[in-house]
Amino acid sequence: MKHLFAIAVIVGLAGMATRGDAVESPLLSLDDCLRLGLENSIPLANARRDIAIAESGIRQTRAQALPHLDLNSSYTRLDEVSTFDIGSETIPTGQRDNYSANTELTQLLYNGGQINAALRASRDIRNLTAWQKATVEADLRLQISVGFYDLLFAQSAVAVAEENVVQLRALLNQAETRWRMQVASEFDVLTARVRLANAIPPLIATSNRLQLARISLANLVFPDAPDFQIAGELRAPSEPRTLSEFLTLGATRRPELQQMRVQVHLREEALRAERGSLYPEFKAFANYNGNNPPQFSAASAEWDWHWSAGVRASWPIFDGGLSRARILEKSLELEKTRSSLEDFQRSIALEIRQAFLDLVRARETITAEQETQALADRALAIAGNRYAEGLATVLEVSESNLARNQARLTLLNAQREECNALARLRHAAGLSVSPPEDS
Repeated sequence: MKHLFAIAVIVGLAGMATRGDAVESPLLSLDDCLRLGLENSIPLANARRDIAIAESGIRQTRAQALPHLDLNSSYTRLDEVSTFDIGSETIPTGQRDNYSANTELTQLLYNGGQINAALRASRDIRNLTAWQKATVEADLRLQISVGFYDLLFAQSAVAVAEENVVQLRALLNQAETRWRMQVASEFDVLTARVRLANAIPPLIATSNRLQLARISLANLVFPDAPDFQIAGELRAPSEPRTLSEFLTLGATRRPELQQMRVQVHLREEALRAERGSLYPEFKAFANYNGNNPPQFSAASAEWDWHWSAGVRASWPIFDGGLSRARILEKSLELEKTRSSLEDFQRSIALEIRQAFLDLVRARETITAEQETQALADRALAIAGNRYAEGLATVLEVSESNLARNQARLTLLNAQREECNALARLRHAAGLSVSPPEDS
């Protein structure tokens, strides 16, 4: 009796882990988990901040091509004013208090296209951060989807383990009753007890995996991981696209691939900007200056103002080969990025093929296991009837029950693999998120 009471307690605890508090705990669908995960994700929030930082970089670069107006003023007080003597008279050559003001307007006219290249590069950085945000969102959606389906599978696995314990306990009760009626041997009772005892550790392990799956999903969805329940089915939505269609989509929509294409363009702009350093730079300027009049000047009591304007030009004629070395460096970096892009395109194609094959395999397994489960259900029913009529032993019934439960778990696992394979396939093809605007 103590043994049966301990089994009942374990089964009850596992049932609580599976069902949870249906009144207080929120019931979440996959769409709910995705929405909450996107709202609470810190990496996604930082990706949005990166976009704002890139927008600020565009404004900073654009400011370099606009006119610059600077206003400067100064005040200088001398501790001793210089003088010179003419006979018996001492004449000061300056004054103790000196004031000046200066206004300068400058406008960049030409610098070899460096500003235009920098402006295009800053826009590329904005596009790059937008695609980075799309990548973060796509990865998060995939993790939440996989975690959701893993939790659904863990709940179903616990339910199967609980039902197995309940069936074996009922079989034990039946064997003990038949033994007391002397229509069954003690071997049947001992076999039933051993089978029941052996079913407890898998139930405990399955319950632990359920808790781990719940914690993993909670870490992706909630910042404080509250108690919650999920509602859904281990059933993948229909997907009519062929492998060739997924490959075409992956080559155009995958966020990481778009990032690398933007990086190639960034390398090209960096090379253009570096080549622009070989050309002269022209700037127009205009100055308006004023100084306070000398202290003892009788000619003027007002400030002395004058203006000047012109064009400044600078041209690096020789820098020891520094510019040429930098151009070579930028050229090699561009070739590296192009090669990495080609290699990543092949990796994406391989990832899509693998996910597609996993999806096909999971669907074929589901079809096969559905037939297997039907056969296992029938075999268990026949074994139960034979045992009730005294034509079979507990061992035969328990073996049929074990085969049926294995078929159920295999089918559930295949359904989970189908859902996860489809989620990975859509992720690999770039279908889990929409392309950024103005990309």
